Amino acid sequence: MKLPGMGWKSVLGFIKSPSRLSWLLLLFAAEVAVYHYYVLQTSWPVIDGTGDHYVLVVSDPQLIDANCYDSFIKPRALLADKHMMRSYSALLTWRRPDTVVFLGDLLDGGREWDNEDFDIEMEKFKSIFRMDYKEPQKLYVAGNHDIGIGSTVKPLRAERFKKTFGTSLNFQVAIQDTNLIVLNAMALVETAFNPLYKETKEFMDSFDPKGSYAPN
Repeated sequence: MKLPGMGWKSVLGFIKSPSRLSWLLLLFAAEVAVYHYYVLQTSWPVIDGTGDHYVLVVSDPQLIDANCYDSFIKPRALLADKHMMRSYSALLTWRRPDTVVFLGDLLDGGREWDNEDFDIEMEKFKSIFRMDYKEPQKLYVAGNHDIGIGSTVKPLRAERFKKTFGTSLNFQVAIQDTNLIVLNAMALVETAFNPLYKETKEFMDSFDPKGSYAPN
């Protein structure tokens, strides 16, 4: 790749400068290598008697948007997005999880956005976390920033979450010999005024520890 307006000899001459080369190496280390370095310091736990099925948990990605701060600073959001994208990419490259679980608050202002703005924010989420890739398996859990909590729950936002991520708010799924149980805890706050309480209560009442309910 050539720098604009420069031939290969000029590029090599540019790089040969010790100070410029140092800056290029520092830039590469800070923007690329550091993510891979720290991921390579990690390892999956080894548990005797079980098969190899690795689960990566992404907790509260809460993508920065105009609802985050009184004075929204776009460069801050861009830096945070790049950081998450590179971290996630390095984890997929070196650790190759079989399942990724996103633990709620996927967007900071998910419960506030109208459909048009929500779609814009979702395009950002999809690009960061590679939603369009079939592998690894992905499971999505709703958080209060996605649908509200207690009496502030927004049923239309809850339905939008389920439709967008192809999931229910309460489900049980088998991952080899382990049952992952997801419960919409936001529905158990201020139950007398919570429009999602009935759905969650029915799931709890009909729960079968030996059963398996698909996320969607």
